[in-house]
Amino acid sequence: MGTRSVLAIIEGDGFKGRYCHWDGYPESMGARLWQSYREVENDADALIEYAVKPSQDGRWSSFVPPSEVAETEEKYGTHGTATWRDETDCGFIHSTGDDWGTEWAYVIGDLALTVFERRFGKPNGDLGHGTGMFGMGASDTEVGGYWALVGTYYWDESEPNWELVQNTLNADSIEVN
Repeated sequence: MGTRSVLAIIEGDGFKGRYCHWDGYPESMGARLWQSYREVENDADALIEYAVKPSQDGRWSSFVPPSEVAETEEKYGTHGTATWRDETDCGFIHSTGDDWGTEWAYVIGDLALTVFERRFGKPNGDLGHGTGMFGMGASDTEVGGYWALVGTYYWDESEPNWELVQNTLNADSIEVN
């Protein structure tokens, strides 16, 4: 499903990251990032190089763990719905800028994976999940949007129940104290 997300690293008080078009909801992306971290021998820097690719231009069509790249490219080719795409006009998405229609952000840190959900409105006037379409997101609306912290999940703990993570904030509206 075309649930857009950001695979990110910390930048100042926010994050910057790479766009991913497919399967960005936590049940899929959270699980894939968790698996990828294990596959790169529990090394956050290696996961950042693989997932965020800080020194390259491009984006993910569909993020897959390293062990699934060959099979995915064989099945779909290197374009279309499969894996990384080198594109010179694809820079970073910044948490303080245009959200590119993304709905979820995954910030990779040394100790943990932090998950954010894109919301319409403001924290004190939440208007629901920020579902984007065709590059338009909460940042493109009159009401604006914000990134709501869903949770921080430590690499040295058990893998989270991603279905529960996905449903932490994902509702039509929430109360924010």
